[in-house]
Parts: sequence; structure tokens; C-alpha cells
Amino acid sequence: MAKLKGPLFSLGASGSLAKTIVFAVWKGIKYARTHVVPANPQSADQTTQRDNFTALVTEWHNVLRLVVDKTAYDKRASLQKLTMSGFNLFIRLYRLFFAAEDTLIYFYNLAGVWSAGSTKVTITGDCNTASEDCQAYFYDANGGLLGEGTIDSEVDKSFDTEVDFEMTVAPAYFKIVSDTADHGGESGYYEVTTGV
Repeated sequence: MAKLKGPLFSLGASGSLAKTIVFAVWKGIKYARTHVVPANPQSADQTTQRDNFTALVTEWHNVLRLVVDKTAYDKRASLQKLTMSGFNLFIRLYRLFFAAEDTLIYFYNLAGVWSAGSTKVTITGDCNTASEDCQAYFYDANGGLLGEGTIDSEVDKSFDTEVDFEMTVAPAYFKIVSDTADHGGESGYYEVTTGV
């Protein structure tokens, strides 16, 4: 890369010239480089990755995914001290499930309610397909694990289930993870609210 003082006999230049040379500025330094067309082999693996990524972006924008769902992934990224948005965390998690060729489980509109004196949290919500084995994990406001519980009933497209957990701190958050073989799905962190 050549550093320039007066490119093209001027005070500055930017852009390409006849698709042979490119003039630009990087961190205040003027430079010129050869024009390069990036390789795009469109191999089967590359096409699969692009298709998977497109499917996940489409899923993130699904009308069933409410603001509360997107906020739950933001909260999870924040409590896990990740320097990424909830969107990026969602893509990261589900790309791993795609790579494992799992059936994808998407969770929507989850809510957790704990009644004072109870040893159970009622979790309601929706998902795109049934999952036989799901776990609920509970976290404190610093992201520390408080406990976990098995969701006894099958999580179907719309569910209402109780999970053994006694809240000792507030606020508390929960996530749901599919434990069914060949199924992959994880929610963001939803706040457990206190009911009557």
C-alpha cells in the first residue's frame, strides 16, 4: 500500500480509477491500492451458511417475536457481559443449532410469575414446534445462576406450565432451553414477576 501526499496532482482523491487502482483515506492517511474483486465461489457450504443466516434474520423479524422477546435477548447479552446486542446473541446461538442440524425451537412471548410463599414459577408462552424436554434456568440481576427446574409437561406451540423454584431474590430472570435430542432452542432472559 502506497502512502500519498498529493494523489492525482490534487489535495485528495478517493474512489477507483478504471477498475485498476483505488484511492482512499484510512485513519487520516491517504493511500492507494490495486483494485481487487472479492472472491465469491458460491460453494455449497457458503450457500448453506448464507441461507441459514438469512433464515435467522427473517426469524428475528417474525411478527410473533414481540419487543419483550427481543428485550429478553438484550438482557441475556447484558447479564452475560457479552459485548453484543440481543440480535447478535440470537444469531450466534441459533447458528450453532443449524450447524448441529437440530430442529430449531423458537420461543415467543414468555412470561414467568411467582406467587409469594409458592415453591413454583408459572411459565407461559409460545413456540414454533413441540419439544418434549425443556429446562428452565433462573438467574439473579448479576447473571448468577440461582437454580434450574425441569418443565414437566411437553412444551407445545402454546404452553402454561409450573417449574419448581422458590424465589429468594428480586429481580430474578429465567430462560428456557430445549433438551430434546436433535432439537435446539434457547430463549433470552425474561424477568420473573410477582403475582398474587
